[in-house]
Amino acid sequence: MFGQVRVLGFVFAGLLVMAPGFASAAGDVLLGGVTPGGDVSVNGDSANNDYTITQNTNGTVTVTGNNGTTVNGQNTPQTTGKAVTGKISTNGRGGDDTITVHDVDVEDLKIKDELGTNTIEVDDAKISDKLEIKNSAGSIGVSDTSWGRRKIRKGTGTVNPASLNGDGVAGSVGTPPGSGGGGKKAARKSKKAPLNAQGQGLPTNNPGQRGVVVPELPNIPSGSYGGKSPKVPAPKGKY
Repeated sequence: MFGQVRVLGFVFAGLLVMAPGFASAAGDVLLGGVTPGGDVSVNGDSANNDYTITQNTNGTVTVTGNNGTTVNGQNTPQTTGKAVTGKISTNGRGGDDTITVHDVDVEDLKIKDELGTNTIEVDDAKISDKLEIKNSAGSIGVSDTSWGRRKIRKGTGTVNPASLNGDGVAGSVGTPPGSGGGGKKAARKSKKAPLNAQGQGLPTNNPGQRGVVVPELPNIPSGSYGGKSPKVPAPKGKY
C-alpha cells in the first residue's frame, strides 16, 4: 500500500510541475502593467530565461517566452493592455539569459542583466532619449537602432559594434526605423502597403484612405499650354 502511495505521489508531482501557470525549468518572466506615464517593466528570475520583447503597431508591447520560458506563468505570449510610450525596462535578474528587444519605438530602453553570462540583442529600435544596457558577461549586439543618448556597460563580455561600449550622445547603427532606409521593420511594412504611381507606400491604418492610386503627372515642357495648367485626371478610388 505504501508503495502505491509513493507511486501516486510521484505521478501527482509530475502533473503538478507540468500544469499551466507553474514556472518551467527555463524560468518565468513577469510582464507588469503599463504605468500612467506609459512605462512598462519586464523582469526575469534566477533561471536561464529566454524571452523576446516587441512592440505592436498600436503601441502595446508583447513578451514571448522562448525555449521553455513562460511569461506570467503562461506558455503563450503576453501583451500589455495599453500602449507603451515611455520606458521599457527589463532585468534578467539571474541565470544565463537571452534577452531580445526588436521593433520598438519608445522614449527610453533599459536592459539590465548583471548576473550570469547573457546574450542581449537590440534590433530595429528607435529610442528617442536614452538607450541603457548593462551586462555582466556574454555579449551585447545592437543593430538598425537609433538613440538620443546611450550608456552601455559590457562587463567582462563583448559589444557589437565595439565602439558602443561606454557613454555617448545621439547616434545610430545600421538603418534604424525612420532614417530613410527604415530598417527591417519598415521593409516588412513596405511589402504590405499599397503603392501609388511613384512607388511610394501609402498608409493603410487610416480608415478613410483605401489604397488610393495617385496618377503621375505627365512630363510637359514649360510653356506648352500657354501658361495654363493642364487638366489632371481625378484620382481613382474611394475616400
